[in-house]
Amino acid sequence: MRVYRQDIKLMKEGGVSELEIMGAKARYKKTMDEYVKFSKAMKLPEQRDRIYMDGLGRISTKAGKKILSSMKISIPKEVAEKAGLDKSVEKKINQAIKKLDKEYTIYLDSIEGGKLGRGDLLVSGAYLDKDGMLKHGLVFNYNIDYNKFESRIKMLYSTGYMAGKSYEDYIAHEMAHIIPFQNCVTKKDYDELTDEIYKSFVKGISKYADKERDGRESLAEAFVRYRNGEKIPDESRKLIEKYILPWRRK
Repeated sequence: MRVYRQDIKLMKEGGVSELEIMGAKARYKKTMDEYVKFSKAMKLPEQRDRIYMDGLGRISTKAGKKILSSMKISIPKEVAEKAGLDKSVEKKINQAIKKLDKEYTIYLDSIEGGKLGRGDLLVSGAYLDKDGMLKHGLVFNYNIDYNKFESRIKMLYSTGYMAGKSYEDYIAHEMAHIIPFQNCVTKKDYDELTDEIYKSFVKGISKYADKERDGRESLAEAFVRYRNGEKIPDESRKLIEKYILPWRRK
């Protein structure tokens, strides 16, 4: 926890953006909350004096919440144009992003576009910025026709290949690739958690996840079915409770 406190102090002194400071404060608060829960569960006295012995005093986490509640995430105009999104499709996707952002605390740092595989609607993942900070981004595919893809989404769902049956479901799938990693500070943190989730593969969520045999994909597909009230294995539910639900807004 003292590492988070020192990071916040240095970020403030270095003129880092409020959004990045907000993310650091949120991670610090979540760690503090987990410490309190652990202490209560184990009936141990909290030793906050050891946390505050760094001389930095108490660090407020309230400012971040205020900024986060007003943060607007939407597809940049340039990306929408290059992806060839008509207004109705653009609206559906933006509404889906906004809805997920209302349900869960999501640190989505960028929305960009690029030429991806023809089967990809979207991809998401982590990257290091020029300062070596871990960020999360969403990438639209310039190689597909989004205005015709909705019928393909429904077909893939009807055959059991994918768990999603709407643009909102596909956004939820990608957010499930981001949410579990939001407490990661370094690339090492990210790589270790990636390996942990990768090994937690659960069979039978969708044909796509079964083909990949990747716990990240079975978790994302299970999250889609979970949001839609569909039946999922108990093992998948426990993984969602562990990696995603802690970020659900109250």
